[in-house]
Order: sequence, then C-alpha cells, then structure tokens
Amino acid sequence: MYLENITVECAQDDIHLLTPFQEEKLILMIHILGGREWAEVVLRRTAATTWTCHDRSIRLFGGTPNLWVVLLAESCNGIGHICQYWRELRELEEKVHLGAHAVTKVFDIERSESARFTFEANLQSSSSIQVALADSLESLDGAANYFYRRYTRDGGRGLIENAIEAWEAILDRDDSETTPILRFLALALLDRFMEDEDSDPQDIKRAVSLMQEVRSRTPTTHALHAFVLEDLGRCLAEYAIHTDNWRDLDICISVQRDALKATPTDDSLRRAKRLFNLASSLIRRSIEFRTNLAHIQEGLKLAKESLDLTPADSRELPRRMGLISSALEMRFRFSGDLEDINEAIAQLQMAYKLIPTEDLMERIKVLSRLGTLFLARYEATNRLSDVRFSIATISEAIELTPTNDPQLPQLLTSLGASLTKSFYRTDDLSEIQTSISVLEQAISLTPQSHPMLPTRHDLLGSALEYSFNVSRELGDIQASISSHRKSIQLTPAGHLMLGRRLSGLARALIMRSKVTGEVVDIQEVIVALENRIKELSEGHEELPNLLYELGSVIMRRFHELHLPEDLEKGVDAFERAIKLAPRGLSQIADWYNDLGEAYVWRSELSQNAQYQVAAVEAKRKAVQMTPTTHGVRPVFLNSFGMCLGRLFDFTGDIALIEEAIASQREAVTLVDEGHAGLPTWYSRLAESFDRKFSQTMVEADIREAIAAQTKACNLVPEGNFDFPSYRRALGEIYLKLYKHTHDQGVLCQAIAVFKSAAMSPVGLASERIRASQRWGTYSRSFDFQSTLDSFDRTIDLLGVFIGLEQSQSRRQSNIQHISGVALSAFAAACEGGQVEKGLEWLERGRCLVWSQLNNLRTPLDDLRAVDEALADRVLEISKALDASGAQSELTNIDLENIMSDAPISTKPDREHTDLTVEWNRLVASVRTKPGFEHFLQATPVSTLLQNIPTHGTVVIINMHATRCDALALQSRRDPKLIPLAGFSMAKAKSMSVQVREQLGMRGVKVRGYEDERPSGEGDGRDGPSEEDGSWEDESGHGPGDGNGSDVEVEDSGFRATRVARRKKAGITQMLRELWTLVVRPIFNALGLTDKSAPRERIWWLPTGPLVFLPLHAAGDYQTGTGVASDFAVSSYIPNISILTSRTTASHTSYHNNVGIFMVSQPKTPGQSPLPGTTQEVKAIQPVFDMHQLRNAWIEGEEATTKVAMENMAQYSCIHMACHAVQDDEEPLSSGFFLQDGRLKLSTIIKNNLKTADLAFLSACQTSKGDEKLSEEAVHLAAGMLAAGYRGVVGTMWSIRDQYAPIIAQNFYKELFNLTEMNGGAGVNGVYAAAALDFAVQQLRAELGDSEDALLTWVPYVHFGL
Repeated sequence: MYLENITVECAQDDIHLLTPFQEEKLILMIHILGGREWAEVVLRRTAATTWTCHDRSIRLFGGTPNLWVVLLAESCNGIGHICQYWRELRELEEKVHLGAHAVTKVFDIERSESARFTFEANLQSSSSIQVALADSLESLDGAANYFYRRYTRDGGRGLIENAIEAWEAILDRDDSETTPILRFLALALLDRFMEDEDSDPQDIKRAVSLMQEVRSRTPTTHALHAFVLEDLGRCLAEYAIHTDNWRDLDICISVQRDALKATPTDDSLRRAKRLFNLASSLIRRSIEFRTNLAHIQEGLKLAKESLDLTPADSRELPRRMGLISSALEMRFRFSGDLEDINEAIAQLQMAYKLIPTEDLMERIKVLSRLGTLFLARYEATNRLSDVRFSIATISEAIELTPTNDPQLPQLLTSLGASLTKSFYRTDDLSEIQTSISVLEQAISLTPQSHPMLPTRHDLLGSALEYSFNVSRELGDIQASISSHRKSIQLTPAGHLMLGRRLSGLARALIMRSKVTGEVVDIQEVIVALENRIKELSEGHEELPNLLYELGSVIMRRFHELHLPEDLEKGVDAFERAIKLAPRGLSQIADWYNDLGEAYVWRSELSQNAQYQVAAVEAKRKAVQMTPTTHGVRPVFLNSFGMCLGRLFDFTGDIALIEEAIASQREAVTLVDEGHAGLPTWYSRLAESFDRKFSQTMVEADIREAIAAQTKACNLVPEGNFDFPSYRRALGEIYLKLYKHTHDQGVLCQAIAVFKSAAMSPVGLASERIRASQRWGTYSRSFDFQSTLDSFDRTIDLLGVFIGLEQSQSRRQSNIQHISGVALSAFAAACEGGQVEKGLEWLERGRCLVWSQLNNLRTPLDDLRAVDEALADRVLEISKALDASGAQSELTNIDLENIMSDAPISTKPDREHTDLTVEWNRLVASVRTKPGFEHFLQATPVSTLLQNIPTHGTVVIINMHATRCDALALQSRRDPKLIPLAGFSMAKAKSMSVQVREQLGMRGVKVRGYEDERPSGEGDGRDGPSEEDGSWEDESGHGPGDGNGSDVEVEDSGFRATRVARRKKAGITQMLRELWTLVVRPIFNALGLTDKSAPRERIWWLPTGPLVFLPLHAAGDYQTGTGVASDFAVSSYIPNISILTSRTTASHTSYHNNVGIFMVSQPKTPGQSPLPGTTQEVKAIQPVFDMHQLRNAWIEGEEATTKVAMENMAQYSCIHMACHAVQDDEEPLSSGFFLQDGRLKLSTIIKNNLKTADLAFLSACQTSKGDEKLSEEAVHLAAGMLAAGYRGVVGTMWSIRDQYAPIIAQNFYKELFNLTEMNGGAGVNGVYAAAALDFAVQQLRAELGDSEDALLTWVPYVHFGL
C-alpha cells in the first residue's frame, strides 16, 4: 500500500504536492519484494525490459503517461546499490518516457549520494533516529521511510514506532505542505494499531482523524482523491471493529461507497479491491449487528463482482472467495437455507487450496472460518459430524498458530463455542470443561479495551451455565454470573448486543435462584431494555430483536414470581417482535414457539381453552416455518406435541392426543441416538401416551408410555444429573400399570426403579427423596427391611435438600415438604425393633436449620493441632456464613452497579453462595485428614447417649399417624421405648387446636393481654384487681369467672387487648388429658410414682403437634391426684445435639463476664405501651445489687440495637422485658423490638457470644412454635440456644404483666440461692430450670389452679441445660 501510494504521487503532474524529501521515499522503498498488489497493477498495464546491475536482476517497466515507473528488486544490500541503479536508470530516461522535470525534481542523485551513505551506516549501527533528528528534515523523512520499509518487509513493533516518531518530529518542526506526511503517518498508526490486540486505541482514533484531515485537503477532482478515500475507509473499518458500533461502520461504508464511485470503470484491479472493501464492511455489519437481508444481498453481490475482476493467478483470490463465503453464511443465518451454508463451506474449502503453504497466517484464518461454518451447519442439521469437523479444523488452526499471535484469542474463542455446542449435544462433561478452559485462556490473552472481550465473557458465562446444569456445582453458576456481569460492564451503552447480554445475566441469576431460593429482582434489566426500545422508531432494525429479548426476560421473571402482569407484558413483547420482524428472518420460528409457550401459561392461569388453542397455532407455525432438515425442528415438534396434550386435557378430544403422539414420534426419528435432547423427547412422548391411557384405559397405551420412558432412561447413564428424574417418572408409570392390572411383578419393577432413582449419587434432592418415599411406601407390605433402607436413604438426602447454599426462606419452604419424614422414620424403626436407628434418624431429620448453625460453630482445637492454617480458614468462613444469614433475601440486578467498575465480589447477592462454595470445599478438605473422615457428620447415637447429663432423663415423644411412642434416654443406659397406646396423632392435633382456640377466645396472644383500664389505673400490663371480682371463678378461688365473651382489638399487628369478659375455657381438661394419656404413662415406666421422692430432672423433646402443648404442666388439677411438677423439674430441648453440646462445652470462660444485662421498653415506637416492664426490672435489680452481681440496665431511648448488642457481649446473662416477635417465614429475623427497630436473632447469632450463659425472655410467645415447621423449633428460645446461651427462660403464650415482676424476682432469688448452695458465686444457668420451677410454684401457691390462674403460670418454660 505504501509503495502504491508513492507511485501514484510520483505519477502526478502536480509534483509540488510532494515534499522536497520524496526522492528518499522512492529510493528507500524501491527494493521491496515483488508480488504485492501494487506491483500487479503495473504488471498488467506495462511492458517490461530487464537489465543486470551488480549481478542482481531488476525489472524496469515503461508505461503510459498517466503511470509512473516502478522498480522491483528481489533484495537490496544498501543505499549505495540503489544509487547505482539510479545512475544507470537516468541513462535510459528517453527510452522510458520519463519527464525531465520530474526526474530532476525528485531524483537528484548527485546532491545527496554521500549523505545517503552516511545515513545508511548510522541507521544500521544505531537503529535510532537520533542522527536524523540532529540532521535536516530531509534526513528525518529518510529515516522514517527506512524504518517503515524495514517494518513492511520484516515486521517488528520497534521499527514502526521509530517511523512514527520520525514523522511526528517532522510535523512538530514544519507544518508546511504536510499532506503526504499526514497520510503516511495515519497509515503507520493504523499498522501499529493492527500489530497486536494490546495496541493503544488512541492510534486508531488518531489515524482516522489524520485521514479525515487529508481528505479535507484533497480536492475531489484530484487524482489522489480515490486513494485518500480508500485509505480513510481502511482506518474507519478498523475503528468500527474497535468500537463495535454499527454507527461507526455505517460511516465507513459511506466513505467506501465514495471511493468506489471515484474509481474509473476501466481500472478493474483497483475497482476489484474497492468492491472487496465495501462488500467486507456490508457483510460485517450483517454479521456483527444482525441487520436486514438487503445489506447481506448487496454485500454478496459486490463480493462476487470483486471476485470476477480478480485475475486467476492473484494472491487475493482466496480472500475474495472467503468473503463470498461469509456473505453466504450470513444469508443462511438470516433465511435458514441450507444451500447457502453448503456453498459457503465449498467456497472456503476451494479458497484454502489456493493459499500457498508458506502463507501460514492466511491458512490459519481460513481454517478458523471453516470451523465456524461447520458449527453453523451443525446448528441447522444437528449432524454430529459437523461439530466434530468444526472442533478439528479450529484445533488444527490453533496448533499452527504461534503463542504470541494476535489471532490466538479469537481461535480459542471459536473452539470454546464449538465445544459448548458439542457438549449440549453429547453431555460429555470433558467437552464443557475444555470449553471453559479455552475461553478463560482467550479472555486472559485479550486486552481490557478489546471489542471482543464482552463477547468472550458472555460465551464463558453461557458455558459455565451448561456446566452447572450437569455438575450442580454452585461455583459454576457463580462464575457464570460473574462473567455475564463483566460482559455487561464492558458493553457500551446502546450497543445492540446489550439486550441479549442482560438477558443472559437474568437467566443465570434465575438459574441460581432455583437452587438457593433467593428472590431475584430483574427489574433493572427490564427497565434498561424498555428504555432502549423507547429510543427507537417503529421501523428501526434493532427493535424486533430488543422486543424479543424483553419478552424473554419478562417471561423468566414470570416463571420465578408468577405475576400475571409479567405474563401479559411478555406476550405483548413477543407479539410486537413478530409483527415488526423483517420478512424471511430465520429466528421468527423461535419467536413463534416462545409466544406459544407464553399462551400456554396464559391458558394455565385463566383455565381458558381459547388461549391454549392460540398456543397450539403459534407452535404449529413454528413447526411449519422450519425446514424438515433443520436441527431445531425436533425441538419444535416436541413442544408442539406437549401443547396439543394440554389442549387435550381441556377438551378430551382424542384426535388432539393422537396428533401430539405423531408429532413427538417424528421428533425422535429426526435425530440420532446420541442427541442430548432425545431423553427428554422420549419422556414427553411417554407423557402423551399416559394422557391417552387416562381416557382410554387401554393397557396398550400405558405400555407404550413405559416403552418410551424406558428408552429415555436408557439414554441417561447413571451419574447423570437427570438420572433420578427419568427413573422416578418411569416408576410412576409402572405404578399406574400396577393399579390397572394388580400384577405384583409390575409393582416390584416400580419399586426397583424408585430405588435406583433414590440411590443415585447425583440429581435433584427433591426427586430422589420422592423416589425414596415411593420405594418405602410400596415395599412396606412385603419387604419391611426395604422400607427401613428407604428411610435411611431419605434421611441421608435431607441435608442436601436443605443445603447451606439456599436462602433462609428456601430452606424453610423445603423443610415444610419433609417435616414429617423423621417422625415416620422413627415410627418405622420402632415397628422394626431398631430403636437406636430410629433415634439417629430423628436427630438427623429435625431442627435442620439449628443443626447447620451448630455445625458452623464446631470447636476446631483438634483440627488446629493437625493443620492450623486449615482450621483458621474453616473458622473464618464459618463466621462469615454465620453472619451472612442476616442479609436480605432479595437479589436486585442494579444496572448502575453492573455497569460500574466496582469489583464483582462486593455485590451482596453472591456473597452467601460464594461462601457456601468455599465452605463445602473446606469441609471436603478437612475430611481428607486422618481422623477427620466424619468431620461435621451426624454424631453417632452411642456418642449422644454418653454425653447426656448424668442427673436426668431425656424424654422424646414421637407422634405419627400409625403409632405414638416415648423414648427415654439416660446416660450410659440403653434407650427405653415406652409405647403410648392410648394417644394418637389425631388426639394431639385436637388438643393443640383446643389450646389455640381457648387462648384466642381469651385474647391471649401478646404480652400485656389484660383488660384495658382507664388512663392512670395500673401500668397497662396489670389486669383488674382481685378485689373488683372480675377475675373470680365460680368458686371464688382465683382470677376470672370464666363467663362472658371476648372481642379482640388488634394493635400494630402484634398486640391483642381483651375488651370483654371471657367464656369458660377448657385448659384444665386439656392438661388432665395430657397427664392421663402421655405424661403419667411415661412417669410410670420410669418409676416416677412417689411424690415424696426427689424430683427427676426431665428434658422434654416433643414432636408434631405435641410441641405446642405444655407437658411440664400436665396434671389433674381438679382432683389433685397428680401433676407433672410433683415428680419432675422440666426443661425442653429442640434436639439432643443442642443439649449434649452444652453438656460437653467448656464454660469456664463465662465467669470472666459474669453479670446480667437488662433491657426494659415501656414505650417502644410502633408498639403498644408496656409500662410494667420498668417495674419488672426495678423488682429484680435490687436482688443483683444485694448479691453484688455486676449489672447494667438500659431503657427507652438508650435501648438501641447497637447498645444492646454491645452489652450482650459483655455480660453472661440477659433479661429482656419488651415486645418480641417470632417470624415464622424468616426465623433468623425474629427478635426484640427496641428503640430503633428490631434486634434480630441473626444479629445476635453472628456475634458468636462465647460467654453466654442464661437468657430470660420476659416477652410474649418466645417459645411458641410454627405449625408448618413443628419439627424445627423456630422460636426465639431455641434461637437463643443456637446463639450460644446454655439456658433460656421463655413463654409459650402471652404473659400477664401483673405477675411478670413476681416471677422474675423469685426466679433470680432462687437462682442465687442454688448457685451458692452448690459452691458457686453469682448466678449459674445450670440451675435455671430449678429456679424457674420454684418461682412458678410460688405463684401457683398464690393463685391456685383455676383456668385463668393456669393461663398465668403455665406459659413459663425453660429450654436448655
């Protein structure tokens, strides 16, 4: 290009356009190797003569007056040779028709020959331009030309930089007549920018600017005008690649059109080149920016014209054939015509054969393009051979490519894309792993400013999604989200691909939410797409694609949140996209298919068959618009068949299900056995036969369903993530056949299939649990051991089903689905005589959330002795996971943050999941250490039994529909099973409902439930006095008369205040039944029958509805024949592990912080007044002062969450007299209402209170459980145990403010007494249960055992050691 420009310049009559130094330009460039395009121009236009000089052959061409002389030399050893050539040349001046004025002006050899010899020597010795800088502008220009000549011949960044520096120096020293210098500098900057992928973007920007200046200086009538336009077009083309902006490419196309118009029609070679340039830009615009078919057609037409004008022996022939191939590929992508992609491959294969073997770089480029074309054809045909060819050709190209070649990142990108597509077909995990590896390598080799970097991050994000679908490794989906985010960050605002990339991020986030349960807010993505759409006119070429992406994102959110308005917006976006789509767009079939799916959901929500009809028609169009040979046709056929099946459900029209079966059968015949979609399609075919059987009851139909599902199962090997799902589905079909035929052999087949699904080491935990439950249920009647085996497997899977990676709300939701599993397992184990196994299952299957928190606090002393660094890392991550539970459940895609440069790791939505990935890795690492193989696994029953306190009995009561049993556990004794034959699950539920109804009738919900009184009378917690008679019962023995009715007034959503008299309650009857049917049989079995004997210490562990009943207060209070407190001091525990962990833990450290911290809140913002809380603390503080116990008290404005938390860390005991709330949906959000908001349980837990001993929760319902999560003990009392407290005093229902100070004062007095009696000082939580029992019995002695008296003292309970 450089010599060509000089040749043309020297051919002009207006020789003044050249600088005075242009003689060096020709002389120093004359020896450039022949064979370049500029030489071909001369060869075709001129006749040649040859002479020999210094034994080297050169050619001298004479031509027409409009052309100048060009010299070709194979090589040149120095300036001296060139000078000699020119002496001989001047003797031939007349022969070659050179103008005397031009030769004299430009080639004055004599005046500069000696200078040239000196110049050459200096350059060769120093490779520097310092000599030239010190010399004249003439020498400086010569230096620039020399370096540029060397760069053109040999390459090397240093040479081009020296040339640029020299020309820059000329511009700095002389600004007269610099047009040629500007032009050469622009071209040099362009070459430097194209040198490698890490070039300075300012080079290309300045090259464009300089060429635009040259264009403005060059008249349109000037002979150089077309050349200037051509060079400007080159610069603009590279600039558009850099910016990845279609607007820049459109400017380039406009300039290239002008260059073509300025080219004489008889200048075929020059015209061929400029046709090629323009066609390249038009086709690239179609490839990069998915423009309309007109651009593609014009580009293809111009590319063919360029090829027709290219000589058969031209070295440009392969490139021009390659451009035609690109145009055909793009037309194929637009129209889907297989002939185009076939011809594109054929063109490129012919081009490859024409490339000289020594032209390695061009061969690499063509191999890479061939790989891309094979991949495109694979996507259309699903022929596995095509994707194999794609991988093979690109791999060959990579092998030929030097490691430092700038083409390597793109080759790696292409290979990654092909491997990802192949994996989608084969499910070969090694392929997706290799894809991820090569894409990561491509990204590492790509400069931050490179325009392909966003695309590469997007491809990597998609590859990681595919990997996650198989591996279910959270690290994969986390890395995917990170890659998608980076892609978006690097994509310019308004870029055409931004919508698709935002959609990819939304897809990955929602995919993660399916596992973690987080609620994903993708509103920012939707808003970004909607804003871009608003900016575009109705006919804008971007609009259809953006509307489709918008519809896709909205529908993803609909699938997550099921908001009807999202469904309508999604349908509207799809419909508009289809309406505005250009004719012949190949993607239109996909759009109709997705629109049909949206109609299906509309039909599901409305139960309107007309929408299902619309869905069928949309999907029918998708099938009709797809050629029979196209690879996506089986997908559409299967989807169409499913849609017909749903319409069949509405109408019962047998013709619909027959058409569905036919469509799905065609789908499975269009692909070979290795296709990844085949198992799904066979499974859907089985569903259609199943539907048909449900109506026809023809056995052949259900057997066809079994055959189809069996084929699906056979195509999914063991170890595949979907294996249990397909197997469980087959088991369900076998069950239908069994119920139809009553064939025991069929039932055995069903059980075997369910068992294989349940025992799969991978797959959705929910699928495996359901399969395991089916296995156990249907084998129970003839193989009870198999049933027990199924329970063992189910319990194993619970930890996976309720994983740490899930959000708290997802875990709670999942727990609801399996809350009765442990109880069923225990009942079965008891039936099978395996009590200890049942105990193990019960312990592992209940209180899962608290168990996980307990695991995060496991002492690491033993591990630290083996690997201190690993122990420290485990501690660090466990603390972080412990704390991360306090974060919001909502994941919000904040576009502003995404587009910022903030580190991805700082985004809160991924922190918890990242920590879980690291936690799982660390646990696996610990388990590789000798002696730690069972690290954090369930504690063996034998160990649990050894660590039970030696001075009491743990009583587990298991509730199940088939049987109810108590299991008594005592230290170092065998468990004692106590069947409760007279009790049942139904009875327990009835009693639980009775308690709730009675409490509700009496307005007993929130602390301070007494009757309202006039202002100034009492403290708002105190009820009416005994003197007014309103609390006397029928016999005058206690509060209340049991008559009247209740009206409740809700206060702030928490407080319920009684405003009327109450009906007679049945609490007494409930407690008598609880004593007769449950507690007395247990005490009898334990030998607790003598009231005069020392009372036993009992830790109750109830299950099912029994958790809501006061076992500690069971008794016959009307006859006085026996109550639980006569025989035992009671406590409750959520599970055995909590108790044993408190038994074995060293609590010597709590003595360092011994003392009590008190909070009272008489007036909490937003809550009802509790003035009695002040009186309560005033009643107990003197007790602490008398015993010289360190204490602190905050109230009112001082009682902030921060101050409270700081003090809790400083004192071993706390007393909370305030409003509290139990959050059933988010247990860790339960807490205490203070002056500035809620002190959440999660905040308390994450502070890891190592010296915590006793918590007295003088608030409402602090031990009330949740009916839906009865096995999880989701209440504040259990939560405080999880936070580290050894013992907790709580309440089962609302407490009466009048007596709260009395209970508290007596409790602490007795606690001091018991501590001192046992040789201690201060308070020791070990004696809290006995102290509470004393305080309650004192109040009972005062109030008696009437209904209302029972409501007063029964709710106080103790949890823990």
